[in-house]
Amino acid sequence: MQDLVSINPARIQPDLEDRTPLVFVPMPKVAEDFRGIDVSGRRPFSSIKRGYTQFRPGDVLFAKITPCMENGKIAIVPEIQPPLGYGSTEFFVMRPRADGLDRWIAYSVARSSFRQLARENMQGAVGQRRVPKVWLEDASIPLAPLPEQHRIVAKIESLFARLDEGVAALKRAEANLERYRASVLKAAVEGRLTEEWRRENPPTETGEDLLRRILAERRKHWEAEQLAKFKAKGRKPPRNWKAKYKEPVAPDTSGLPELPEGWCWATVDQVSAVTGGLTKNPSRSRLPIRYPYLRVANVYADEIRLDDVRTIGVSEKELDRVLLRSGDLLVVEGNGSADQIGRVAQWQGDLAPCCHQNHLIKVRCPISACRSRWMLLWLLSPLGRRTVLAVASSTSGLHTLSLSKVRALPVPLAPMPEQACAVRLADALSDAARVVQGQIEAEAGIKVSALRQSILKRAFEGRLVPQDPADEPASVLLERIRAERAVERKRRKRRAIQRKRQPKSRVP
Repeated sequence: MQDLVSINPARIQPDLEDRTPLVFVPMPKVAEDFRGIDVSGRRPFSSIKRGYTQFRPGDVLFAKITPCMENGKIAIVPEIQPPLGYGSTEFFVMRPRADGLDRWIAYSVARSSFRQLARENMQGAVGQRRVPKVWLEDASIPLAPLPEQHRIVAKIESLFARLDEGVAALKRAEANLERYRASVLKAAVEGRLTEEWRRENPPTETGEDLLRRILAERRKHWEAEQLAKFKAKGRKPPRNWKAKYKEPVAPDTSGLPELPEGWCWATVDQVSAVTGGLTKNPSRSRLPIRYPYLRVANVYADEIRLDDVRTIGVSEKELDRVLLRSGDLLVVEGNGSADQIGRVAQWQGDLAPCCHQNHLIKVRCPISACRSRWMLLWLLSPLGRRTVLAVASSTSGLHTLSLSKVRALPVPLAPMPEQACAVRLADALSDAARVVQGQIEAEAGIKVSALRQSILKRAFEGRLVPQDPADEPASVLLERIRAERAVERKRRKRRAIQRKRQPKSRVP
């Protein structure tokens, strides 16, 4: 490699003012698999002139640290102004010793076979392993005649462009699937998905009948709880104790769309119990009962991730309120991004016992009331999302919900059998779309990456383009580069000797 490139060439000392903005490239600004570099970032010269890697246009950047090297963080520095930049110290800078070699070298080191060898020769502690400079200098890459290099690189880039077009088409298809899934949810909660089923299955209980029954059961449950409290204290219920019952607030239907016949609007509070979770504080470390608990980081749209679940101390009197049951909905209370506020997913009981923190609002639907999966479809639907965003407030950039705001959210209430039918149809259609989406992600990810590597393999085996016997042999090119390098070494040596012979200036 050192015959073809100068690795980490000597730095120049530019005559620039400290405030001059220069390109700065941290590691995240170089894409994986040699897919590009972002040179839009600027920093003042004074802040980067020491301690960072220096490069110029045409240099090849090669990440030396794990896992960036294995992931193919490689880039060619494009034209930049001024023609000097700085970046992460975890880059090797490879400066070609001849014009036109930059892309050939970059594609050579982008091959998975080359990176595998580099990985096998890494040194250092786990998590901080790096490719040694001496190994990179001694590493070998194929060298084709210069005209053939140009033909091969042109063919690689032509094939890669076609692959990128295919990936773009797959991404468009993926976006269409997301829109399709949103339209399925919309059709489900608007009654269009079950329109034919509804004609064939007249309801024996309308949504309004269901709501009245839910409210009656809700009040009956409250009264039973109050009587139990009186009994536990050895007291008789006082006169008019039932008058203390607070009816849940009815929905404000102004601005809400008309519902199918037999449906009605309700509030989340009318058809479910809404509660908060555990507040994290130092005193909980002293509690003897410790349970796993879910945080905001565990809850996404229709997905609960359990790869990072922590534990928290819980008192016995809190258990009834914070323990999760299968079917509970968890709503994210606050987020810095408006499109993430109110993320909601259904708990399936995958980890029991388990509780939740106070930044997750729990919505529990009684078995005889609105099905929790039905409510989830509503909160995930486009109109449901808009109702959530409409009530979320923003303070210092943080969008927040509260228990009272969640309780007041409207929800369409269909007859129970129709809810079950809508959930079944929506889940089946969404699952089918999810399967296709998974296939698209595989095509756009692993398979496309494998195709890119297959193209590179053929290219550097000489099987991608035909060879031309009239091309100057690669050995002649290599000898010319070596000769020019030898002349440059002699020139530098003469300059060093001349500097040593120059008399030192004396201060009078």
